[in-house]
Amino acid sequence: MGVQKFKGALGKAASKSSWIQWLVTSGKAREPLDFLKMSYLNLTPDEQSRWIKRVSSGEVDQVEATIYELVTVELLRRLQLAPKYEPSVQGKTPDIRFSFAGQEFLADVFVTHSPSKAVERIGPMWRMEDAGDRAWKIQVKLEAKLGRYGKLGLPLILFVFLGDHHLLGIRHVEQALFGDYYTEGKFTKRDNRPSLYGLFLKKAVGLPPPPRNLSAVVACDWFDTLNRQDPGKRLSCLVVHYWDADRGLPVAAFGRFPQIVWSSKGPDTWRWEYTTEDPIVAKLPPAGGIEFEVYTASSPW
Repeated sequence: MGVQKFKGALGKAASKSSWIQWLVTSGKAREPLDFLKMSYLNLTPDEQSRWIKRVSSGEVDQVEATIYELVTVELLRRLQLAPKYEPSVQGKTPDIRFSFAGQEFLADVFVTHSPSKAVERIGPMWRMEDAGDRAWKIQVKLEAKLGRYGKLGLPLILFVFLGDHHLLGIRHVEQALFGDYYTEGKFTKRDNRPSLYGLFLKKAVGLPPPPRNLSAVVACDWFDTLNRQDPGKRLSCLVVHYWDADRGLPVAAFGRFPQIVWSSKGPDTWRWEYTTEDPIVAKLPPAGGIEFEVYTASSPW
């Protein structure tokens, strides 16, 4: 019965999202569909009911985000972080609650798409441009999430999934966090829009900084591998820790995924570095487990 409800909910959602329609109807989607089905069955009966309700209703962005919530729950499960779906915390309902080394964390998930004004279909071709609108859209959404969950007592992790590849990449999440400094090394004024200061650098320009219960932002891309000998989905994640978090997320919690971490060099002086320069991604086989490997376009895994 659980599998039938899962299939029925996706069938209803397919009319709202071409991506979900592909999952339901394409023969090439068997591997991710089997993964999602197994992830759904790993939820408790109450969690399954809540997921079915969410994926069967709502607008397209919320419906797609609900799919990525399932991916996130399963990722956290395979990282042995004991996730719970849709917990109730002080009258709020973040997407996930999980724990590592005795510390409880909250997590919330959203999917971002390239702004419609930045993408246009012209016959068989696409016209795409990027004037900073992709990063700005992500920053606004992150701020909205913090406005909802920033005052809860537990440290918070925000997951951002890429909803398309129309010039959209994990780099835009980094730009949303570090603003114009990410590409230009300075703040610049933009026409008809505030400067992209970056969520993590607001304090540097006299704006209210993010609440200190923000521990990290995780940028994710659940993409199709180019490896035709082992087709299926791979998961690319960049864990960007917040330098001023009151309770940080331990680096060990997210396995071998690349991470940006900070070290203090004096009062209000911090230095960042990557835990690895290798483009490491994960494979989440439908049967279970998690595998990590370097992935490049010239040598896909």
